[in-house]
Amino acid sequence: MIEASRLSRHELRRAEDCFVDSLFSKIPSQGAPLIAANYARSWVDVSRAANELNPLSFTPKLRKGSLDISPKARSGLGVIPGVVGPGRAIYRNRLLATVIKPRLNHIYYPYHTALHQLLAEANETFGTAILIDCHSMPSANAPNPKDQKPAQPLADIVIGDCWGKSCDPAFSDLVEHLLRAEGFTTERNQPYAGGFCTRHYGQPRQGQQAIQLEVNRAIYMCERRLEPLPAFKGIQARLSSFTLNLRDALTIPKALAAE
Repeated sequence: MIEASRLSRHELRRAEDCFVDSLFSKIPSQGAPLIAANYARSWVDVSRAANELNPLSFTPKLRKGSLDISPKARSGLGVIPGVVGPGRAIYRNRLLATVIKPRLNHIYYPYHTALHQLLAEANETFGTAILIDCHSMPSANAPNPKDQKPAQPLADIVIGDCWGKSCDPAFSDLVEHLLRAEGFTTERNQPYAGGFCTRHYGQPRQGQQAIQLEVNRAIYMCERRLEPLPAFKGIQARLSSFTLNLRDALTIPKALAAE
């Protein structure tokens, strides 16, 4: 990928959700599974639909009939990304269409198979399942609670529930209440309402809740150097307290949660 790219390794890393797995690393000790995508998001983005592709990004050009040409895909942010940000093209030339199937088979489908199995196991054990889809957002794009007042601080965490479609409103309220209790500022669905995983796995009518958390990178890392800030441990501890309190608020039996 480095050889084919016009960008440096450092520039390519700007597409990743830096250190998010570490921020939430205490979750397994609290009784819930944690699944992390270990491949570069600029290689394969598991937070997109498998057919979310821009036909013009490949050679030969893909047939449109089988594709989900979403606005994200059209801008180059499909399941096989062509950019890492506005005007930041990854590759010198169009990708061969033959790269799509191997990347999906090797990374995308195994990830979603594992995630589907975890949710199915939770449903079987508890009669319900909850997916908390954790991401990070660049601080330059983080929402301002009041657009007319630019001096207002940016939100620390954006809660996305697809405008109330991916989970019960009471669950979103609970998540926001517990995050604010830890001192985080929050915003709902602006500018991130929830990606593919939140939309796809969120089925509240079937008892399966999904919610997306976008953590503002500025509160825990240096966005220029891609390094943790001294505040990282404190943010990690507050998020661990949030997830623990969320577990307890959902009244999951502690004997089961400790297993």
